[in-house]
Order: sequence, then C-alpha cells, then structure tokens
Amino acid sequence: MSKLIKILVITASVLVMVVGIGALAVYQKIHTAVERFPLSEMTFGETIMGETPDLAALAGKVVVVKYWGTRCMPCLKELPHLVEMQSELKDAGLAVIAPEMTARDGEKIKAVAEAKNLNFSVTKGAKAPPNLFFFPHTVVMDRQGRCVYSGTSIQEAEPLIRQALSES
Repeated sequence: MSKLIKILVITASVLVMVVGIGALAVYQKIHTAVERFPLSEMTFGETIMGETPDLAALAGKVVVVKYWGTRCMPCLKELPHLVEMQSELKDAGLAVIAPEMTARDGEKIKAVAEAKNLNFSVTKGAKAPPNLFFFPHTVVMDRQGRCVYSGTSIQEAEPLIRQALSES
C-alpha cells in the first residue's frame, strides 16, 4: 500500500509540474505576442459608448486597453476600478479603451456599460492581439506606444500605469 501511495504522489507531482510549465509557456507566448503588437496596429471596432478611439488623439497618452466580456465575472468585477482610475488620471494623460470581445449585441454591451457607469470608450468587434485566449486581459501602452504590461489584472498593472504617467 505504501509503495502505491508513493507512486501516486510522484505521478501527481510530475503532472503538476508539467501543467505549471505548460501554463507558463502559454503566458509567455501571449505576453510576447502582445508586446509585438504595437498601439499603431490595434483596431478597436465599433464604438458603443464614449469617444471613438483615434490613434492620432492617443499619441502621447498612456493607454489601457481592457479586453473584457459582458458575461465574464472577473471582467465585470474590475470595471469599477477602471472607472476610478479614469476619473483620477484622465487629466494626467490616461486613456482607457474597453473592447468587449464576446457579445455581438451592441445594446446589451451598452446596457452593461451604463449599469457599471463606465466613463471611457467601450467598443465591440476589436481586433485582439495574436494568441489572446482569455478575459479579462489588460494591455498598457506607454506614451511612446510601447507595451509595458500585458496580463489579466488591472490591480497588477496599476503601478506600471502610474509610472508611465509620471514619465514624459
């Protein structure tokens, strides 16, 4: 019995390591792909609410692109924090664009955006960076249009956003 337990523990340990390494490889692939996807190549689709994103008008701003879905609970949970950040940092040069990636119905997207009191551009039909498989996903571009963050958490990205805003 003891030998069987050891074999099971070793097998489980190896499986956990393989899954962990695979997940890290996928994350690195996504992050690298987004880094190579500059702001100048992004398209945001149809504007549902807020200002229509204009690449020329975004020049010199710190841009947060928050890919999200109307049925994604982690996405919906982060939106109020983005509203607070946009209110606080817009005059410092922050621009938030939130492409909704799962719904086709613009009215449904608009209803969610209004219910969440979103104060930034909300779009649908955006062209996502290559290898972007999950939501929420946050991309932060500095004032020069370079990717300084690509990941899931706006809270994790916030220090990098503030740092990018402080640089001229």
